[in-house]
Amino acid sequence: MPDTPSHDAPPFSLELSLAPDDVALLLRQPELRGSLPRRRAMNSKAARFSLIWHDTPQGDLAAAGLSLAQRHTASGMRWRLEQMVPDTEAASPPGAPCALLSEHEQADPAWPAPLLPVAAFDGQHHSLTPPEAAISVTLLQGALRAVAAQRAICRVLLNGEGSAALAMQWAGRMRLEAPATSLAAEAFALSGRNPAMRRLGAPSLRPNQTVDDGFAFIVAHLAGVILHYAPAARLGLVPEPVHQMRVALRRLRSAILLFRRAVSCPDLDDATLRLKEMGRFLGPPRDWDVFTSGAGRDVGRAFDGDKPVAALLDAAERRRLKGYADLAAYLESPAWRQLGIALAHLVEVRPWRHFIPEAPDQAVRHAELQRAALADFASRALQRRLDAVTEPGPDLSGLSIEQLHDIRLHSKRLRYATEFFAPMFPGGTTRRFLRRMMALQEHLGHLNDGAVAATLMAELPGRSTAHHYAVGVVRGFVAANAAGSRRKIERTWQRFLRQNSFWN
Repeated sequence: MPDTPSHDAPPFSLELSLAPDDVALLLRQPELRGSLPRRRAMNSKAARFSLIWHDTPQGDLAAAGLSLAQRHTASGMRWRLEQMVPDTEAASPPGAPCALLSEHEQADPAWPAPLLPVAAFDGQHHSLTPPEAAISVTLLQGALRAVAAQRAICRVLLNGEGSAALAMQWAGRMRLEAPATSLAAEAFALSGRNPAMRRLGAPSLRPNQTVDDGFAFIVAHLAGVILHYAPAARLGLVPEPVHQMRVALRRLRSAILLFRRAVSCPDLDDATLRLKEMGRFLGPPRDWDVFTSGAGRDVGRAFDGDKPVAALLDAAERRRLKGYADLAAYLESPAWRQLGIALAHLVEVRPWRHFIPEAPDQAVRHAELQRAALADFASRALQRRLDAVTEPGPDLSGLSIEQLHDIRLHSKRLRYATEFFAPMFPGGTTRRFLRRMMALQEHLGHLNDGAVAATLMAELPGRSTAHHYAVGVVRGFVAANAAGSRRKIERTWQRFLRQNSFWN
């Protein structure tokens, strides 16, 4: 008998946000009615329910990412201390219920004092139990209240095997999605006491993790980053949220490639396709943002008063706005809502643990890789990616633009891997490696600007002589600015090759 994964599937829970206007639609879902004679309705029990969150006048609990709430139900009152914002070392994606730290009938003398009420939820707790189902569904429907603000809110809690599949179906029919923040964090924000946020940027792994833990942490962290920036990206008022979402997406897709041998499974394949779809909507607005605020702006200044150039730049701005409109529509779509649920499912269930490849020796290797120490995995993975970058050798003078572009792509993958693993190897060598790699990427990126500009210009409609003239101006301007990039690339390349790898 091969040594294959023996993990039992963990109980799966989701806490999702539902648009208040869609409550009636939820209650009409066929999965809540079953297939009993005369379509007997599900067992629905509603009870009054309230939460009153407390904190010190200075906001000590919120600053630590904690929430302390009085929970009032028909059976009485209890104090609950929860991890309102996930701990920096926890693999907790958006959609995962808050970790319960303690629960008491009376206030704990160890809690900070004095405590004051800062926000409340008041509404109903509906227990919706589908007949003959192993899933429990709970609806919290009511309002969040603070001193000077109130907001209608609904949360749907699903527990049990099959919860993710049911949530995916419902997300296709109604506005049900993984929330960017917990209910407690939303309440504190409504009160003006903004809690400590999820850490943004690149995930930081730790050497005491396994490969399995490290990948789950990366997915949870980057899912949180993506959902954090999505509301601002939907508005499209400034470019930074789209940029940050795209960077997080690229990091996540790079991590999937990096860890694939250990975590491959059908659910990961499905999530990968969903991430690719999101990339198709993030790419155009970001590319046009970079062009209109960079090369396009510079061309406009250099050719001020040139009507064909001005017309081309106006067309570029319209294309940028269309990219943002398409992105906003995607962020309101079932596909977006299902992506958040799929990422939460990956982290909470870790389906790669339960997937057994057909070949017995491959199944054994799969399980061994998941249990392997992350530090050993990191060293091997970083070396593979470094070898891919440095394969062309010390002399780049004879390489084409396309070959340099390949180096840029490999260096980006190495950079993402370095960002993941660098905290495991602290020191000056690590910092120097990152600096030199980023400098190399920057110069390779400048050389690539001409190719990107050419691709963008080809998307703009126009057959007139004036249009082709303006396109030529843009392409020539970008090419002239990149003229010195080759010399800079070769100097940076030599410095990059001379350094020591920090993982050896």
